[in-house]
Amino acid sequence: RVELGGTRVEMFHPGPAHSANMSVIHFPEQSAVFVVDFISLGRVPFQTLGGYDHDVWMGEMRAVEALGAEYVIPGHGKLGGTADVAEHRQYFEELHDAVAEGIAAGVSLEALQASVTMDAYADWLNFEQQRPLNVEGMYNFLTR
Repeated sequence: RVELGGTRVEMFHPGPAHSANMSVIHFPEQSAVFVVDFISLGRVPFQTLGGYDHDVWMGEMRAVEALGAEYVIPGHGKLGGTADVAEHRQYFEELHDAVAEGIAAGVSLEALQASVTMDAYADWLNFEQQRPLNVEGMYNFLTR
């Protein structure tokens, strides 16, 4: 915790999601939190998810959700709030479950990329380009 011009600022390391040096900067009096790269709002994550550990990542998102900030400021995507962080996490949980179910049924990566459509998120930025790559990233995580 630090005080800047009479304003309390809390910084914490949520864990090794996107990289080992991720930080969350929380401004409790303003009900605002700044997050970079491991949470993007209204935007499908980049490519094959960059080696994220799904379980760790979900815990990190829950830690940000627990702050209950009215304003969430990501490094990418739109500004939002805690409900938007929960929606971002739900995207990953649904992606995880759909890909895991397909793997258990013996479905190939290519078939999963065609069938795991994630239609509820079709209005998110970069949906068409990144969704198949996200499926690939989750497939790689679950089959490593």
